Amino acid sequence: MVVEDDSMNSINTLITNIKQQIKAKNHPYIQENLDDYPIDDQKILLLVLMLQSKQLSNDHIEKYVVTVFLIIAALDIHDLVSNDNHIPDFKERQLTVLAGDYYSGLYYKTLADIPNIEMIRYLAEGIRIVNEHKLFIYKGEQKTTEEFMNSMKLIETAIFQKVAEFFHEPVWGEFTENWLFLQLLQNEQEKIKTYLEKNVFNTRNVDSGYGFDSISEKIMNEYMEKIHVRINTLQNQMPQMNNFNKKLTSSLNFDESIVI
Repeated sequence: MVVEDDSMNSINTLITNIKQQIKAKNHPYIQENLDDYPIDDQKILLLVLMLQSKQLSNDHIEKYVVTVFLIIAALDIHDLVSNDNHIPDFKERQLTVLAGDYYSGLYYKTLADIPNIEMIRYLAEGIRIVNEHKLFIYKGEQKTTEEFMNSMKLIETAIFQKVAEFFHEPVWGEFTENWLFLQLLQNEQEKIKTYLEKNVFNTRNVDSGYGFDSISEKIMNEYMEKIHVRINTLQNQMPQMNNFNKKLTSSLNFDESIVI
């Protein structure tokens, strides 16, 4: 029990250090003039546990995780600019573009400090996949449920999958992919329903006995059930994954989120 508690304290300390490093990299002017950008504790924990399984030093883990989250921040902040309604003020739109560029520059600088330069290629491929599938969805090109769900999954998980691929951790990669996609389905139900109704259901006949909401809910429930089954299977394959939910709950108790 004492050993387990020490392990959790170590993980909590590591996560706190990582979040503080990310926050410290934010430019004061951007921080003062734009809304705070939240950091997802679950994503940090997933990366930390994955990298710990490779016996990396805490210093290397911090550098890798900070870099990944600077990439995510740059992609997410640039994403806000594509929505005119979200940022109607011209100055704020300019600042948002600059903030996205600023984070892009930061993660390239951070990459230069990582010992293995080969990782840049993997992360660049992840960025390409994310941007490609964001464009598919923005243009409404995904005309089937399977195409749309696959794009949503890749947007949310491609960077993490590439990290797992770089470190030759296919099981961790699949576990992370399924876990993050499940969280996305649970948190973005209205967004998913809206896309399906606009771009998928109106392209084919729908049984008049069912409303769009019922169909969307049924589809998402089916996806979530399949993901639950797969997550359970993967947890049984690796001993360290059996403790993931406990570690997740414990680590999130000390600080739900931090913003940059």
